[in-house]
Amino acid sequence: MEHVGKKVIFAVAQEPFEVAAESGSSNNFATVVPLISLSGEVLQKQDFPGVGLVFWMVWPQNLRFADPGRLVSGRLENAVRRDKHHYQLVPETAEIVPPSELIEILDCEGAPIRVARDLVNSDDLINIDHPPTPLVLVRWNSELYGPFRAEALNTTGGTWSVSLRSPRPDQTVFKIPAAELSNVNTFAPHHHRISAQVSYGSREPVQNSPECNYEVIMGAGFKRLPSMGFELVSVESDREMLLRYARRFTSRRTVQQLRDLLSTVEPDLEQTGDSVQIEREVFESIRRRSTDVLDELHILSQSLVSSGLLDQQIQSAVEQRAEAYVSQQSAKLSSEIASNINARKIELEHLQRQKDSLTDEVEGKQRHAEEEIEKKKIELERWRTEAENTLAEAKREVDTQRSRVATLLENVVRRYEISSTTVMEDFLTLLPLMDALKLMAPQSRGTMTLHEDPTPRNAQEEFAYPQFVTAPRGGATPQVSEGDFFSRFVKHVEQSGYNGYRRLDLVAFHLSVKCGDITILGGMSGTGKSTLPLLYAEALAGQSAIKERYLQIGVSPNWVSMQDLLGGINSLERTFEPSESGLYRQLLIAQEESRRHQQETGIYVATLDEMNLAHVEHYFSGFLQALEGSREISVFDASSVSSSSTFALHGSIRVPLSIRFVGTVNFDETTRQLSRRLLDRANLIRLRPGDQNTYFAAQGDARPTVDGPTITLRHFRDWRRSDVLPKDVAVIWDKVQQHLVKLGVPATPRRRRGMEAFIASAGELISPLQAFDLQMAQRMIPQVRGTYRSEVQMTLDDLQLTLSQNAYGFPETLASIDDLRRNEDGGLGMISTS
Repeated sequence: MEHVGKKVIFAVAQEPFEVAAESGSSNNFATVVPLISLSGEVLQKQDFPGVGLVFWMVWPQNLRFADPGRLVSGRLENAVRRDKHHYQLVPETAEIVPPSELIEILDCEGAPIRVARDLVNSDDLINIDHPPTPLVLVRWNSELYGPFRAEALNTTGGTWSVSLRSPRPDQTVFKIPAAELSNVNTFAPHHHRISAQVSYGSREPVQNSPECNYEVIMGAGFKRLPSMGFELVSVESDREMLLRYARRFTSRRTVQQLRDLLSTVEPDLEQTGDSVQIEREVFESIRRRSTDVLDELHILSQSLVSSGLLDQQIQSAVEQRAEAYVSQQSAKLSSEIASNINARKIELEHLQRQKDSLTDEVEGKQRHAEEEIEKKKIELERWRTEAENTLAEAKREVDTQRSRVATLLENVVRRYEISSTTVMEDFLTLLPLMDALKLMAPQSRGTMTLHEDPTPRNAQEEFAYPQFVTAPRGGATPQVSEGDFFSRFVKHVEQSGYNGYRRLDLVAFHLSVKCGDITILGGMSGTGKSTLPLLYAEALAGQSAIKERYLQIGVSPNWVSMQDLLGGINSLERTFEPSESGLYRQLLIAQEESRRHQQETGIYVATLDEMNLAHVEHYFSGFLQALEGSREISVFDASSVSSSSTFALHGSIRVPLSIRFVGTVNFDETTRQLSRRLLDRANLIRLRPGDQNTYFAAQGDARPTVDGPTITLRHFRDWRRSDVLPKDVAVIWDKVQQHLVKLGVPATPRRRRGMEAFIASAGELISPLQAFDLQMAQRMIPQVRGTYRSEVQMTLDDLQLTLSQNAYGFPETLASIDDLRRNEDGGLGMISTS
């Protein structure tokens, strides 16, 4: 049968492949499976010699819909080379099959749906093995609902996740009994089930490939749907319902803006032609409607104002508008007000630091006293238990001896009666034993018959702390300015041979560690993520060169709980065995140094190397919760270990303020995603090479010594500030806030506190605008999700425009947005939806 010139529905059979032409250019080609003509004739494979396929040269603008399994339409022509395929698809006629030609039926019987409205309330409702047609009908509860606009996302190779939306302004669809598909008077002549073998790779044979199945209604039947009298049901989503109620309060200004837009496009309608005439009629209808709406609003507003019924509502609206204005300008207004009392606040902060120092000292001594009391209580209880056991054993022995003596006495009495001559001899024989068992005269009060060693039999083995913790210190550590320390840090990095870091990255890392408990270093392998924390810890230690305050932990992919990080109970020995990570011992040392020396304790750095090889939420969740609250970590139940074991008194550990956690992550497909819960509490610094020719020394290379005193917790507290935001930062923050809300990452109280502390504490190293730029790149942009959605892309465009209009330019934030756009999952490859 000859098919040249026919318009046919096809299924794309394979991924397009590229072929280079002799001219040097290249073209894309694919094959398609002919399925059915527009007249409803199901096409047979034998009608297409060769392998039953049609050749298709895919133009560049058509690559967007050349997905395997997608239904397309176009006209047939003879192939240029008929050695393999006799027909080819005319390239310029290829298009996604429109609803006027065919509409697909999707099955939703097994989905968790209560009412028809849930069809649009739930995203990713249906999973199928091919892209759906633009409009679909959905089978649910023995009924057909539709048409729906189908939004599909390719989740994995060959699987498409489909969300449904109503295409009608009134959010209604038809409810059609499924039995109508077999009714010859309605859909039966137009209803078909067809299939096609599809390959999800390029240039692969399709004969043994998976089969895609389609249930369709031809366009001729679909066009009759509005006139068949089926029931219309509302499938308005929860979101659309809220928007509809909001539209009731649309202002005249909005309608006037519409009229202004109409006048803008009016000159383009002065041309001639049928399509332009239709457009002119549509725009004229809109113009008339907008005029009517303005007139109606004018009359209605005059009547309502004259009646006085809305006086109270108007007053309430004015107050709400005033509150909204104040809220929107809060950062700017707060900055202007607070600048007048900044001097007093600095003085108050100085007094507060003194108070905190004294409070920490009192609390430290109180905790030490409580721990000593608890230790004495445990030792006393152990001694009492052992004494009671020994006494009970002695009592049992005495009772046994008493019984024996009583028996012997009875024998003595009988023998006395028989032979009085031998009584005295027997009595003298028993006399020493009776004296020992207190059966004779009572002893003096000073005599003890039960001797007990007050020392416990199994003395507890104490944990050995390093000497730098237990040794007394002579006074406070010398004062060091933050600028001097940062110069020390940079000098140590450069002298150690690590010249690949940008200075701005070193500033960002120092400020993040100083102001927060958790810092995350991200980037590709080889950017020096694991080395930077070590260099920083060496700069903190100074000339003391104490290495015990730095710990590098290699995270294992099989970690599933906090026991893998800290350790667990040995049930046979009834002891606690710390993990090989060493973090439990480091926490004990840091806790003891903080208790003994308070503000003069050194800074500890614990690095979780490649922390996302395992789920961070599994092995680090206890720390995420504790660091924002009591800072108490429950490691094990003290009752499950022997009281004489080494760590019996350390079932719970208080994470001191002197410890900082640094995580390193690789942005690739071998790692776990970072949750928003973690990113909300951390600064994520993406290391960017400053010079491609720079050199990173091996971590084991010898490095020079560091001069200067050890940096302590007191230095960190003195370097932190809580000044009010500068006016220029407050203004730009107000401008970007609306974009951040649309992106799903508003400035929550936790984020705002962290960003304000970072910006206020950065003054000696970078400007406030630079600090705000870093915080946007480290805290806000990494949490944006769903960049595949057009509304997210538009909001990112608006955010970039707002930032670029500022004189500073915010290069770090713009670079983070570019990184975000290049990644499909909308989170630098690292963000989870949780």
